[in-house]
Amino acid sequence: MKTIAARQKVETSAVNTRLLSALLLAAALLGPWAGAARLGAESVFHYQLLVELETTASRAGLTFEQNPTLLAARMTAVTGPYTERGWTLRRFWIRSTGDGQTVSATMVYALSLDATLSPLNFNLEKSSDGESIFRASLIDRDGVPSPLGEWRHQVNASLPVAIDLRRFPAPGLTPPPRYFHEGILPDASPSGLGLAFYYLWYAYRDWSSPYLMDSPLAPYASYERAAMARHIDQAKSAGLSGFIASWWGPDDWYIDRNFGELLDVAAQKGFLVALNFETMDYSRSPAQPRSENTILHWLRCAIDAYGRHPAFLRVNGKPVIVVWVSFAVPLDVWDRVFRQLRSEGREAMFIAGYAGPDPGLEALEVFDGLHNYNILGIVNSNEEVPDILARTYEETGRAVRHHPLLDDEPRPRLWTATAQPGFDDRLLPGRSSPLLPRDNGALFEATFQAAAASRPHWIFVTSWNEWWEHTHIEPSVRYGDQYLRLSDGLFRSWER
Repeated sequence: MKTIAARQKVETSAVNTRLLSALLLAAALLGPWAGAARLGAESVFHYQLLVELETTASRAGLTFEQNPTLLAARMTAVTGPYTERGWTLRRFWIRSTGDGQTVSATMVYALSLDATLSPLNFNLEKSSDGESIFRASLIDRDGVPSPLGEWRHQVNASLPVAIDLRRFPAPGLTPPPRYFHEGILPDASPSGLGLAFYYLWYAYRDWSSPYLMDSPLAPYASYERAAMARHIDQAKSAGLSGFIASWWGPDDWYIDRNFGELLDVAAQKGFLVALNFETMDYSRSPAQPRSENTILHWLRCAIDAYGRHPAFLRVNGKPVIVVWVSFAVPLDVWDRVFRQLRSEGREAMFIAGYAGPDPGLEALEVFDGLHNYNILGIVNSNEEVPDILARTYEETGRAVRHHPLLDDEPRPRLWTATAQPGFDDRLLPGRSSPLLPRDNGALFEATFQAAAASRPHWIFVTSWNEWWEHTHIEPSVRYGDQYLRLSDGLFRSWER
């Protein structure tokens, strides 16, 4: 693990509470700390906590209480016959066959400097068929760990533990400055963008479908450049900077042609387009993820055909590809595909998908950021938005933004949060999803506020024109231009 020596020199003797305040002030003067995450390149002073687990149980792990001093988490090693591993900002776990063999895992956490102000509380967890040993250490800037404690977990119940850094390395002392790490959060420009998911599959016959609850004010076919131009003008009036256009591969001639046309129209109007890679093959029943060879072929085609187009959204020169349900494909497959593309000179910025109220962070080892398409799965009702959605966004966003602190070589990670006006697919055959009522725009405002509060690089809107699931903000017969006006006001109020 690569760390950068802190530039600060502070007396190390008799560090008491008053001196701790002085240390924190001095660190603040040197650079941002305590989780501050401006969107440009910056230095962040932090501590690094090492947690090591050895277990013979079939399931073991650790869960922190909610704590704003946790900035980032990364599993750096796992050994032994494990069957599954995973981690979020506050939780990690490993699973094995449960045959008594030892499995080990190593986690590293970045903590803000105010982690010394209160104990770190967590629970050790395991199944009943073995025992676990946990060790915690603080890593100095030379990579040397100093033990904080060791706990043996033998019972089938959660074991609460608290680590108090105020008592390190001796009673009454806080960590001396040699434990300050200076990490770099690389620039992830352009920042502050608003982007809406956009679909290019429509024909005129769709607007008479009995499965639609609403329809656009002006019916259109997706191949019409005039319709694209109108949508772009409307989107710009709603505070949007670009579309994330769904793309179904080079063999879907209708959508592929329309995607190229959209890029050309967007270039004329100073608008951006990213590609939404459709991972699933819905021609099969049940739907299956596309094969590794197909994914590699499609990405080669997309990057070669469109990656240098002037309207294609780029980060640091790399075209942005947002991957739908990336978690349906094993992470090692994506890793092989991306390595192969890079070896061929086909660089891109790939944004993984996540779902659920406790998103895993494993994808950040391979992908360049995280996004969520639909808030369903994180919440199942409008009432859960202010609590569950807001908390999920804040914690996940904090972990994504600060993940470079734990990289071997820091590279930017993009955090995007999604705002959504509603969801209703009751007319679609075979669907039984929960309903998210629009509440006259209240849900869109609440989800946007939750997204903005998580300090995202970008805010995604689901969607511009997904009419089948009733998530559209495109002007419609039912709502007129209500959601254009709402969107414009919300994006104007967003403190980027």
